[in-house]
Amino acid sequence: METLDKTEFYGGELVEALVEAGFKNTYVIQTGGGTATIYASRQEDGEKPNEIDEVILGGPGAYNWQEPRKSVFSTDEFYIGEDQFYSDEETEKSWDAHSTMVTAGASIADMVAIFIKVADEVNEKVRKNPNPNV
Repeated sequence: METLDKTEFYGGELVEALVEAGFKNTYVIQTGGGTATIYASRQEDGEKPNEIDEVILGGPGAYNWQEPRKSVFSTDEFYIGEDQFYSDEETEKSWDAHSTMVTAGASIADMVAIFIKVADEVNEKVRKNPNPNV
């Protein structure tokens, strides 16, 4: 069994906590080159909510091909931010351009709180301007 250091965690731990916090549609996905990314949304597939809910991303991590929820992430380099669909800066796609780097050693609860904060901020931005590229 793999031993994690004190700043590492399995993606499944954060996914479970996010689902419990109301992010119904949350996954660990391989986003290229073996990089793992957590995608989280409070709306369910096919749901047509009154309020638009943006996808919030967390990462990067090392993807586990056999068990995606066992993908390893580290708070030494873990960012949480909005997907770029509603970004006013379409040319800037790096992790640090639209995200917050968590504090090394942050707890799962700390990271869930950041996901909630970012989702609320994005929802407010989208509510004020649902078509930023128009």
